[in-house]
Amino acid sequence: MDISVAGKAVLAEAWDKKKKKVVKKTPKNVNSKTSFMIASVSKTVVWTALSMVYDAGLFKIDDSIDKVMPFKVRNPGHKSVPLTYRMLYAHTNGIKDEYGGYLFDTKCPANKPYTKSLATVILRHTKKKSNWYKFKPGETHKYTNYGTALAALLVERHTGMEFTYFVQNYIFNPLAMKSSKFYRPRDGSASEQYSFNGGKNTYHTWSGGYCFPDYPSGQLWTTSADLAKFSRVMLNHGRLSSSPTRCLYSAKTGTQVFKKTAPGKGDGDSAMGWFVGKPYYPGGAGHDGSEGGVTTELFLHLDSPRIAIGWLANGELSYKEGKQMTQKMMAVAKSMGSGPAPPNDSCIKIWKGRNESCQDSEIFKFKKDKSCAWVASSLGRITKFCNKKVKDKLIKEWCPLACTNCLVE
Repeated sequence: MDISVAGKAVLAEAWDKKKKKVVKKTPKNVNSKTSFMIASVSKTVVWTALSMVYDAGLFKIDDSIDKVMPFKVRNPGHKSVPLTYRMLYAHTNGIKDEYGGYLFDTKCPANKPYTKSLATVILRHTKKKSNWYKFKPGETHKYTNYGTALAALLVERHTGMEFTYFVQNYIFNPLAMKSSKFYRPRDGSASEQYSFNGGKNTYHTWSGGYCFPDYPSGQLWTTSADLAKFSRVMLNHGRLSSSPTRCLYSAKTGTQVFKKTAPGKGDGDSAMGWFVGKPYYPGGAGHDGSEGGVTTELFLHLDSPRIAIGWLANGELSYKEGKQMTQKMMAVAKSMGSGPAPPNDSCIKIWKGRNESCQDSEIFKFKKDKSCAWVASSLGRITKFCNKKVKDKLIKEWCPLACTNCLVE
């Protein structure tokens, strides 16, 4: 059973940091159609997409990511050590975060998450020595937003589809998550984001919202109703509730995504992107999130009773407040009974891997000996050549995988 609890807004005014004045608006009542930015809970969608690629057999967890990248992502202090998918899932890759590049209101694109591509963002970020920890990749856990953005880029490189295009067509649409996207909705459903700062102007807000370069790590906007649909599928190990024969990935992978990938790495008891077990998610898995004017939580209780709870706030709750919220909701949810055990039989995967139309031509050549593989090996070449025409076709039509130009089946 999916339950979305509505509520009434209590904040009547706030200091608008963009307009530099106090704004007073009629508070919106919250309902199942109110859209919230969910901060780092967004990562669960990224890891689900990457795990769909894993389930299709396109990589093994200890493979180097270099095989599909158009540039090398290496720690300058450990150039001989390739990053692996395990290091990304477990947050042991050593990539530091930075918090520049935020755009506000109309500076953010209206129909896409950010102004620059993920490949450009990752290349610029990872080539700076200052954006890496000193430890050898794989040795210890350091939570990283940019590591998740890199995971989203790997979804692009493996599927030949822009990340949000893949997620929209192979996760959101099949799950009927009609109000989920990685940019702020402009239909009036978006909640305002409020920060508590104290002083004369106690609450601050950003009219029109904001966006940032590593958007897959925290910029998903969704509703409580949509998040409930996603949670149910995760509890079912990837099996769709609306169509039980269809799935995001196999039952085997659906179980594996909640198994620890790097136990004993400090706070890094991560599964395939999910945080699992004590101290944060005893008996289950989950993720929390926080951003400017945002606090969120998603908790899947995998032991009996099999239930999920989540909450979305357009304000900045303290750790204590958030913990109390989660505990109270979990207690109520447990009293309502348990969901069914996840099925273990075979299922029809929504994304079956790359189809024939998403294969780079093996016979295509230009400039005598330049091939799709040559284009794919450099971000500069991808940018320069994919939209050029050769033999009455654009190179991205000859090389759809290299140029991230594959289409939905």
